[in-house]
Amino acid sequence: MTELIIKLDVPSKFEQEFRLALARALKNLVIEIEFAIADAILSKSKLTDEQARGLADELKHRVAKRHGL
Repeated sequence: MTELIIKLDVPSKFEQEFRLALARALKNLVIEIEFAIADAILSKSKLTDEQARGLADELKHRVAKRHGL
């Protein structure tokens, strides 16, 4: 696995706010990357649109159940 290290100079008075903002931004970035990877994988799929929709519906229900929705 590749490791990426980024160093930033953050004024100490903004350290806590920066940590929170960075955590939110990285969470969103990870979600976008996961969707991009899924899209790349699915673009090579031989599933029909109907099969893909069925799988998406099943996944949606599982996620909702996991989050108590």
